[in-house]
Amino acid sequence: FWVYFEEYFHKKRQVITWDYRGHGASGLNGNPENYSIAALVKDCKAVLDALGVKKAIFIGHSLGAQVIFEMYRQHPKMVAALVPCFGTDGRPMNTFYNTRISRYLFRACYEIGQRFPTPSNLISRILLQNPLSFYLGGLLKIMNTGMINKDDVDRYIEHILAVNPVFFTELLKSAQEHSAQDILPEIKAPTLIIAGEHDQFTPLWISKKMHRLIPESQLFVVKKGSHAALVEQPELLNLRIEKFLQERVDH
Repeated sequence: FWVYFEEYFHKKRQVITWDYRGHGASGLNGNPENYSIAALVKDCKAVLDALGVKKAIFIGHSLGAQVIFEMYRQHPKMVAALVPCFGTDGRPMNTFYNTRISRYLFRACYEIGQRFPTPSNLISRILLQNPLSFYLGGLLKIMNTGMINKDDVDRYIEHILAVNPVFFTELLKSAQEHSAQDILPEIKAPTLIIAGEHDQFTPLWISKKMHRLIPESQLFVVKKGSHAALVEQPELLNLRIEKFLQERVDH
């Protein structure tokens, strides 16, 4: 999701990305107690400390929005600005597809995934790796197939399927139990909230709510943008983020 962002900004700024534990090239500690938002924040702090970075602009997508809000709670002096993209302040399954039923469906999927990880992973592969999955994603409005590159989608699916299913469901459970809403009115760092007009994972009204709660925050709504708008309309997002940084951070 960050490939186009990194290509654009690394020519002008230091850009730091890392793989969450259990994702990509990052290993997975076998202790389930470490499969949490708190663990990801700890990892983020460790990366910054290792690189000698005292203050940074934090940009998070989806689950990453919760991570950067929690980073602000724990280490506010390290935060120069916040850019939550297509994410919520907490409990994402309460509003997934803008229905209350989603929280119960997630609970059922969690229990099945924990008890039967191998069959669950096989079902996920069948659903995600079949030739129609790209078009099904468009039909379900997970992404805007008219704007997204199918190769980007294929790479993302490969990435998701490589994640340990037990770890993945535990991490989602942690996200569902986490809320940073209480900290939003206390945020003093410049904040740009980026939302998708057609985002089914994080409905637009959630971003509007966060905008009301965070003092002097800005809200940018991507027209026709889905949850995957970072790779659907990267040029637009990069320019809007750059404008925000120039006006609110660099001055």
